[in-house]
Amino acid sequence: MIHEKHSKDFKNKKFSEEFKDMVASCLNQDPSKRPSADQLLQYSFFKNCEGLGFLFKKVFNGLANVEERIFFKLKMMKL
Repeated sequence: MIHEKHSKDFKNKKFSEEFKDMVASCLNQDPSKRPSADQLLQYSFFKNCEGLGFLFKKVFNGLANVEERIFFKLKMMKL
């Protein structure tokens, strides 16, 4: 289930408008109104994609790597 609060929070993130538009369509609370994989590929985010490097740069840039996330989680558990 997708809560409206989470979809509103996403709009405040610093992602491209193309990415936010594509994700917002996936966060529709009514599953029947969510796009299929084929429909998602028609979004400009994917149409303007320059290969996997582009996706990694746009989607994963700024995310902490797994090792950093695990270290942080363990550190927080010790507090």
